[in-house]
Amino acid sequence: MNRLTLIIPCYNSSSFIQNSFATLDNFISTRSQISLFFIDDCSADNTFELLSSLQKKSLNAARIQVQKNKINLGKGGTLKRGITEIKDGLIAFTDPDLAYDLENLDNFYSTISPKQILIANRVHPDSRYLVPPQFFRYIFTRHLSSRFLNLLGRTFLVERLEDSQAGLKMFFAEEIKPLLKLSCKNGFSFDLELLCIAQNNAIKIIQMPVNFRYDHETTTVSFLGDAMKLFSDLFHLYLRKTSGKYKLNRK
Repeated sequence: MNRLTLIIPCYNSSSFIQNSFATLDNFISTRSQISLFFIDDCSADNTFELLSSLQKKSLNAARIQVQKNKINLGKGGTLKRGITEIKDGLIAFTDPDLAYDLENLDNFYSTISPKQILIANRVHPDSRYLVPPQFFRYIFTRHLSSRFLNLLGRTFLVERLEDSQAGLKMFFAEEIKPLLKLSCKNGFSFDLELLCIAQNNAIKIIQMPVNFRYDHETTTVSFLGDAMKLFSDLFHLYLRKTSGKYKLNRK
């Protein structure tokens, strides 16, 4: 049975992290092969202190790590740090708000094989959204914007990719860790870069249906800013890919 470490990068998550911790703690209590690795990215609130306290009280404390970055690394940089510190077995990562049902991990775990990276695909025909009525007015605009960015990613970086930014992925540690030295992105575009690097090094991308909860909304300014940054990063990633910088052992 493969060990699975679930990395949860956190930043200013104190308003909901206790509920997320309780859900995760309960989930792994019936799954002895799963460990949790929380990494706080220098939050301005008391996320780290809350996590540390919760970890000490947990009956699964031996399978839960809580660490804090010395400096702010960004989501991608925090994930890189976590992946690097895990010796072997399977690695998955997800966001601390747990928008993806944890039962998705069971499906990923029973499906994955060597030389694969499994990723959530929110537009898969078998995926399901749980959306409260008050968010109906947001989801169409966000969906169209996401489809455009994914079209660009699919055209220039990763073939047949349908959902580059979905926050749930799983892979074998020993296959992905050597590829991290090819990565240059530490922000939200790290996910897309990781998939590009994986595909360029003979790791197959498997897009999985998921159950997803959409119950909070970023501001329009924040959303547009993130989208523009991702667009800029996509162009940079394309230049690196075409120059051969995402291949190991280049001659």
